[in-house]
Amino acid sequence: MNENDLKSLFKQANYYSNVHLSDDIWYVICSKKDRISQIKAWLYVSLNILSFLGLIFIIKDITSQLAQSGFYEYVSLALSVGNIFIYWKEFMLSVTESLPLMSITLSFLFLFLFFVSMKHIIGYRSKSSLLIS
Repeated sequence: MNENDLKSLFKQANYYSNVHLSDDIWYVICSKKDRISQIKAWLYVSLNILSFLGLIFIIKDITSQLAQSGFYEYVSLALSVGNIFIYWKEFMLSVTESLPLMSITLSFLFLFLFFVSMKHIIGYRSKSSLLIS
């Protein structure tokens, strides 16, 4: 085939544009975005619930570890004795040794996850309410 034959074929061909094709593509894009945002919202809701449950168990663990380590005795000693400031270095060392640092770190982690997921849930809810109205 030479170049003139191709030109004549292209001139003879009728190009019909599908008018609804762009609407269908836009609908598919919007439905995928909606599905992805729903999945993200449910993930953040489940993360929020799990972090809240984790906080409950970690706080229970912290209170039992504080009671076992004698932290409450140090606090009562600090509140009852007026001249604790003389031995403040030794007292602070004893208090820090009695703290359950791993449980406290985990509780801060769960608290952080709780607030981050709550922020995202509120963000998704406000976006969806803006789209509805």
